[in-house]
Amino acid sequence: MMKKTVVPLLSVAALLGSASAAFSGDLPSREEMWKILQQQQQEINALKQELGSQKREPPPAPTPPTAQGSQAAPAPQAAAANGEQKKELPWSERINLSGVVDVRANTMKNYAKVHSSDVVIDTVKLAADVKVSDLVKGRMVLLHEEPLNTSTTTMPDPAFVDIDEATITLGDTDKHPLYLTAGRKTVPFGRFTTTLISDPLTQQLGETKESVAEVGFKSNGAYGSVYAFNGNANKKGKDTIDQFGADLGYGGKVREVTFDFGASMTNSLEDSEVVTARVAAVPGANITNMQQHVSGAALHASAGFGGVTLLGEFITAMDRFDLTELPWNGRGAKPRSWNLEAAYGFQILGKETTTSIAWQGSDEALALGLPENRFMLGASMGVYEKTTLAFEWMHDKDYGTSDTGTAAGTNRTANTGTAKLAVEF
Repeated sequence: MMKKTVVPLLSVAALLGSASAAFSGDLPSREEMWKILQQQQQEINALKQELGSQKREPPPAPTPPTAQGSQAAPAPQAAAANGEQKKELPWSERINLSGVVDVRANTMKNYAKVHSSDVVIDTVKLAADVKVSDLVKGRMVLLHEEPLNTSTTTMPDPAFVDIDEATITLGDTDKHPLYLTAGRKTVPFGRFTTTLISDPLTQQLGETKESVAEVGFKSNGAYGSVYAFNGNANKKGKDTIDQFGADLGYGGKVREVTFDFGASMTNSLEDSEVVTARVAAVPGANITNMQQHVSGAALHASAGFGGVTLLGEFITAMDRFDLTELPWNGRGAKPRSWNLEAAYGFQILGKETTTSIAWQGSDEALALGLPENRFMLGASMGVYEKTTLAFEWMHDKDYGTSDTGTAAGTNRTANTGTAKLAVEF
């Protein structure tokens, strides 16, 4: 309506202007009148375009004030245009899934010279690592393990599928040295590193999985942590958070040599999986009513150079168990175990191959079902991508007949051969 009204008014104004010019002087010629009309038409066309543009693109509405009276934040599109909006990774890129399927076959002759063999899906493991943000990470591991027939069966039967790990970690050690981890995990007591198929005797003595709260640091090769938990073993029936431990170490590389060494301690060695199971099996013992917590210490060291890997570890109880809980020759046991291992890596037909040799042993650990001495040979080859075929021979020597735990030793030997096919993803 406004557009139709303005145009006639402009025409009338132009005619009045022309009339005024006529009374003030001579009338314009035909050519001059034609130029005046053309100029007026150009001005009218320009005004029409301006009015049409204003109608198509109305001015932006004012930004409403916030509750504090200040202007609201810019729209996401504007923030993105200014580079202010942070792009978030999709969840598919925040989650990393990994796992392993491990099939083993073994043949063995135990201390009683009884032969047996078996094939099992020994390990099925699925891990999910989630990066919630730069400072928040989560980890969950589902695990199934099936024990083989071996000369010394020490591990308790696991659940069909067990939540092996479930943790939340706060911190980014790439930027800041400190971190906090809470949840179920293997506590940092011992390392249990090996290049062979079977777990080392140090792991059978010291591996402890609990729901813990851990505070630690990592900086320039140095690392350490302290942690606390309420384990399965209770001192005099007290069901409280009174178990704790600490870990300290250093690792790095000097020229072509990589290395790592450290020490750790726990005030509750009886909370390791094997010790807990064995104490619970002793007649009259009560794992939930221990006389005292039994402290433990661990030392570990490793080095690698030119395809050679050297590993060493020692774990010991610092106190004696009560005679009624873990006996040894008429008194409480003070168990110890160690592992010395050497491996050499090379290539055969373009395949990564490793050969290994180890000497392991224990002391005052007859009641835990550990051998007094163990010698091992092994070899493995990466036959395909992420696929390993490995072989192992294990020779165990039992405690002597004069040694007693929950039963006397046999002073005999046992041999076990194992083959493993594993796929990682």
